[in-house]
Amino acid sequence: PSSVQSAPAGATFKSSDGGDTWQRGNGGARSQWVLAIAVDPVTPSIVYEGTQDLGVLKSVDGGMTWAPANTGFAQRPRVNDLATDPGTSGIVFAATGDGIYRSLDAGQSWNAVGPSAQRIAISPSNPSFAYAASALGAYKSSDGGATWTKVLNADLRSVVIDPANAMTVFVGGSDSQVFKTTNGGVTWSSVSITGTPKPYVQALAVSPSSSNTVYAGLENSGVFRSTDGGTTWTLMSIGPTSPTRMVVDEADANAFYIAGTGAIAVTRDGGSTWDRISIAGNNLTIYALDAHAGTVFTGIVAQTEAFVDQIDTTSSTDGLVYATYLGGAGADGGRGIALDPSGNSVVVARVAPVVP
Repeated sequence: PSSVQSAPAGATFKSSDGGDTWQRGNGGARSQWVLAIAVDPVTPSIVYEGTQDLGVLKSVDGGMTWAPANTGFAQRPRVNDLATDPGTSGIVFAATGDGIYRSLDAGQSWNAVGPSAQRIAISPSNPSFAYAASALGAYKSSDGGATWTKVLNADLRSVVIDPANAMTVFVGGSDSQVFKTTNGGVTWSSVSITGTPKPYVQALAVSPSSSNTVYAGLENSGVFRSTDGGTTWTLMSIGPTSPTRMVVDEADANAFYIAGTGAIAVTRDGGSTWDRISIAGNNLTIYALDAHAGTVFTGIVAQTEAFVDQIDTTSSTDGLVYATYLGGAGADGGRGIALDPSGNSVVVARVAPVVP
């Protein structure tokens, strides 16, 4: 007999060589929509994944196999972002549509501690301080995430804390605006990066080597850089076109990754030179990104691919006689198969955009 199958491809990719080559982390629970990834910097074999469909997933083997870690959530959450404590293994935060959750036992259990949020960041220099960005504003915690206070009213999408100074924070939002505080959220200044149209600031990063060097990723508008602490901005001629994530390698301050639609831009010398890398040559949008000691994780929305297989049911092994890929560049799905008296098969499938 023959069969036509729709195979959900895993949405997690891992590179062990700084992004030159990639493999899928498909073992165990397999999300098809990964929104956030966070490596435990103290125990990097532990990796957390925030998803649209399966809540929080956890890996203890460096991201190759995954298991659900959702005990304590009121319902299986959409996890917009994750953040791990830079100095204490097992402390992790999840920013969800239902609120901010904190785990003190490496994801075994979670407790609600704050309002819903889109992004969350923990200070690298003082983990007692954390900030979250949401459509309703910026929130601050001064007690390790146990309690949260609103410190800014704005429609926000991104947040980053200066690695050298927990009092200096940047948040990005609508109208291409970047807000900055240098006193822990007591007062804020703002600047609009572009003229019109004014897209969302989806990602932010501060250079570990210079607090005056700040990067901003604007929706469908590229990467901008400021060298004066966020006062003025210049468009950079590097990809991706619509940046979603910016990450400095937690073990190598010279390695900096910018991910989004189509590619990842990477510098390994602190921003002097840049390379463009892709995952398996595909024009994917990367929604999740983290890096530690040259190991890079990315998360995407996975495609469903269709395959046609011929199986020998009398075989004592796997019985596979023939298999072929059926589909186009987008999501595909098998619908049915029929055999005529001569054994010829007719396959019905949905493919996008065309059959190659």
